[in-house]
This record gives sequence, structure tokens and C-alpha cells, in this order.
Amino acid sequence: MKTTHTTGEFTSRDGTRIFHQGWMPGNDEDVRAVLAIIHGYAEHGGRYAHVGAFFAEKGFHAEALDHRAHGKSQGKDTYLKSVDDCVDDMEVFISRLRDRRPDKPIFVLAHSMGGLITARWVEDRRPEVDGILLSGAAVMIDESISPFLLKVSGVIAAVAPRLKTIKLDANAVSRDPEVVAKYNSDPLNYRKGVPAATGAAMNAAIAAVHRNAAAFSLPVRMMYGTADRMADPRGSVNLHAGISSEDKTLVPYEGLYHEILNEPEKEQVMAECLEWITARM
Repeated sequence: MKTTHTTGEFTSRDGTRIFHQGWMPGNDEDVRAVLAIIHGYAEHGGRYAHVGAFFAEKGFHAEALDHRAHGKSQGKDTYLKSVDDCVDDMEVFISRLRDRRPDKPIFVLAHSMGGLITARWVEDRRPEVDGILLSGAAVMIDESISPFLLKVSGVIAAVAPRLKTIKLDANAVSRDPEVVAKYNSDPLNYRKGVPAATGAAMNAAIAAVHRNAAAFSLPVRMMYGTADRMADPRGSVNLHAGISSEDKTLVPYEGLYHEILNEPEKEQVMAECLEWITARM
């Protein structure tokens, strides 16, 4: 099937310019459903071009945004005051897709911090979408962070919000060395320390997600690599146990690293995601 690629921008509720791009069948009449792709921390939607192309060939309109302060969107160095700002961006993003495809089912595929944002969105906004797929969701605070540091993180963020803290280890992204090399050389990926404000915002959002887990009632497929060192798999396990969804599936991929959609087994992962989505269309 011939597919097309598009790019564009929209303005979020607070005036922030958000970049987005889409992959879809060349013939609009061939679109069967919509897949919104929500990327992770320090990366951008363009890293999911292979995912978008895969689903476009299967009759999906796949669309990915760049979070504020990420990729080609407005903002700098992944600096976030609150994860809820990203939730607002996502709300506008999904609303635009719904307006464009009012008669098509909508699914959301979210990775890492994108999974955290999506969980907040589902619990807080109660959206009408047909299913959620979470990959390596960043929904657990790393145990290496001391309780004292967590308590003072808000103070640090208030005093020095742009202070650079921990830096992500690219080697934990994928077992594929080519993926790691591209991750490190991609100019749209942020490769410095996490701003203190962003870290505090994510910690607050993680606590809120688990506190409000019962409000998550949509069909969901939670996936993670058992060897993930960037987002603790126990976060997905705990969230899966706490949500109220009657249709919920927990899928561990044995030995895979953080980015299961960029591992050597990515074709299997995408095919199984497609099978899950198709069964709910």
C-alpha cells in the first residue's frame, strides 16, 4: 500500500507551538483507524517513523507529536514545569485527530515518559478512545534516589529549576548497537542531564498516577522489557494491578531493554500490538 508522510504544527492551550507528523495510506478512503504515538523523555516523534510506516501500511493514520521542550516543538532542553502541561498538549493533539477522523476508532501507543503522560491523561481527563498501549512506562521512581533527595527535590527545582541532574545511559536503550549509535548522534535527542524541574515534575506525576489508578478504566496493553534499566518494570506491574480496567493485559518481553519498539524483536512487538488493536476495532 502506498503511504504518505506529513508534518505540521498546532498551538497548545497556553500558546506553546507543538510539532507533529503523520504516516497514513495514500488513499484517504483506506484509513481504518487512528494511532496516536506519544514518545518518551529526551527523544522525539521522528524516532517512531518505522512504527508509523508499519501501521500506515495496515490502513492506519498514525500521528506522533513532539512534546514541548522536545524535538522540533517550542521549548528548550526538555525543561518542564509540570507533566500536566504535556497532558494539555496531548488533549489538544487527540482532539485534532478526532475532529479529522470522527468516524474512526482511536488508539494511543505511548512509550516511557509518554506512558506517564498518557496515564495522567486517562485518569484525569477520562477520554473516549478505544484502547491504550503502554511501552516501558516511566511510572516508578528509581530506588537509587534516596528518600531525602525526593523530599528536597521540590526545593531544588524551585531554587535551581534548570540545574542539570542525572544523564540517561544510552546503552540501556536497546541491545542493537546501531540503535544506540543513532540515539547518541541524533541532534533532536537531548543528551545532557535531566533539568531539576523536569525530574520533580515527573516524580509528582508518578505519585499522582498511582494514587488515582482506579480511575484508569480503558482497555490497555502494558508492555515492558524484563531487562529494562531505564524504567523499572515493577512500575508497570504495580500500575496494572491498581487500575480498574476490565480489559487489561500485561506483557513482559523476556530479555528486552527499554525501547521494545527498537529492539531486534521490534517486528514481533509491532505485529502483536496490531493484533491487539484489531481485536478491539
